[in-house]
Amino acid sequence: MKKGLTMVSLPFAAMIFMTACNNDEVQSPPPEQEMQEGTNQSTMNASNSTMNFTEFDLEVDYKGMNNEFDAEYEKEANEKIEAKMEDKQNDKKLEGDKAYEELAPKLEQLTFDQNTSDEDVMKEVLKTFDLKEDFQKFELEVTFNDGTKKEYKMDK
Repeated sequence: MKKGLTMVSLPFAAMIFMTACNNDEVQSPPPEQEMQEGTNQSTMNASNSTMNFTEFDLEVDYKGMNNEFDAEYEKEANEKIEAKMEDKQNDKKLEGDKAYEELAPKLEQLTFDQNTSDEDVMKEVLKTFDLKEDFQKFELEVTFNDGTKKEYKMDK
């Protein structure tokens, strides 16, 4: 009887442990803002929309060691959000809620879409994230809300 109980409880314990180790999941994304009286519906939708994409994976490398910037955001179909950010130049590494709090305002500022030129996307992202333009490598992978995936790459 004890052997059977052990066989059942061991996989369950492993599953709980594996779930607890995933630190990049956002635990409590901020609730949607409530409509205020007298607010135009279309204006509220535009200001209340989260982001133009469900996935955002940015990597910018600069000359020298420990000079890269990485930002990752993913909103899964079940509304679960994962976020990570690592800024080696400023010795900053964030995951989960803290990364989301740092990234969300910047991601919400981005206005580019599938039809925006690669150069304009790069300029907008660098400006929004306050990154220098003297990078060696710029890579961005985005999945827009309509499911369209796009990659932006530039090497100097």
